[in-house]
Amino acid sequence: MTRTARTDAAFLVVALGCVAPFLLPLAGLSGGDAGEQARLYVGNLSKLSFLVLAARWAVRSAARFEADNPMRGTWRMMAAGLLTFAAGQAVLVIYQVLLRLPSPFPSLADAFFVLSYPFLLAALLRAIRAYGETGYPIGSVRARVGTAVVVAAAAALVGYPLLRPIVAAPAAPLEMFLNVAYPVLDLGVLIPVVILLRIAARFRGGEVWKVWAGLLAGFLLMCVGDILFAHFNAMGREDLEPLVDVTYILSYAALARGALGQYQLLTS
Repeated sequence: MTRTARTDAAFLVVALGCVAPFLLPLAGLSGGDAGEQARLYVGNLSKLSFLVLAARWAVRSAARFEADNPMRGTWRMMAAGLLTFAAGQAVLVIYQVLLRLPSPFPSLADAFFVLSYPFLLAALLRAIRAYGETGYPIGSVRARVGTAVVVAAAAALVGYPLLRPIVAAPAAPLEMFLNVAYPVLDLGVLIPVVILLRIAARFRGGEVWKVWAGLLAGFLLMCVGDILFAHFNAMGREDLEPLVDVTYILSYAALARGALGQYQLLTS
């Protein structure tokens, strides 16, 4: 088994172990107080751990690039976005694990989450430009614009019917804004990631492709989680709460795997 295959297997096993406590309620088995405690600690700490690891490997990847390499700035921005996102998750951990209180919505955590998106978008757009500057075959501008249009159109077709009932549900203005903003921002992030995925498929035996595939999976699952959370929050769908946690845990695990993949490329 190759190093990449071993890493993939390890991430899969750990991620599935972390989501296991949330699968019990979906099967009609709450697990009682022990199940609630497992979901409280495993859910909060696994999310924070995966995000911290993703940020750590992004920082280390940035440090591995030469000072004049444009990818250095890309991964610095990615690290900034992931660190900011991890700060938001840390606020939720303080509420839920340390204070044993339900985390309010909106809260300080949301300020960190929203602030992370400009960093992440900037990192992804810089990555597209950086690949062009370093001479990789990134395709024509027309092809990249075409990809962006197709992804945006698909996102609109999927997102509109999902967000419509959320907008129709009564909510405070800031709460309504966040319920809509998170999925829209997630869909916006997906556009440059898909472009990067197409670019990366052209070179280095597919290893770079796996980096962006991991990040794409992470952001896609994050989008699904945010839509589920918006429905849960706006429409009182308590049955969606375990699914929200499952998607977030898998999302952050995928982001960490993508960031680690980039670091392994630079150290292999």
